[in-house]
Amino acid sequence: FELTYPAQAANQGIALTFSWEMPAEGSDASSDDAVLSSLLPPAEGAASQRPPQAVRQLQLKSKECREDFGPISENSPVKQYSRAYLYHLHEVRELLGTMLLAQHNFSVYKCFFEAIRKHIAQGSIRRFAAWFLQTQTCEAPVQPEPGPAPKKRKM
Repeated sequence: FELTYPAQAANQGIALTFSWEMPAEGSDASSDDAVLSSLLPPAEGAASQRPPQAVRQLQLKSKECREDFGPISENSPVKQYSRAYLYHLHEVRELLGTMLLAQHNFSVYKCFFEAIRKHIAQGSIRRFAAWFLQTQTCEAPVQPEPGPAPKKRKM
């Protein structure tokens, strides 16, 4: 299949950092139903719950990453590159930064959809979806302040 979100996120300096590995312990089916109900339209007259706005992610254009020499995550295919280096690449608008982030984000999505297929086959997709919504989502992140405009090149 084809999807553009991981590449768009990389272009914006966003690294996807959510987990797809659900712990083995069980959960209450009624709490799963309550969490999943936020995805459905509310019943007539009922108060609606807002679904989560975003998944866990890391804004590599934020000031916190400027001097963070750790990897995006330990299971990233680009873990040899630090957050500070990726921050620098995005700051100077180097294409390599977007390419490395896209590689990371596509890897996260690949593992995420493998987990979804596994839970569908095992019959535990409702539990996985409820766990994911409870633990791996958040409010939409605040966008960092835009940097200086790119310098115009002489032709």
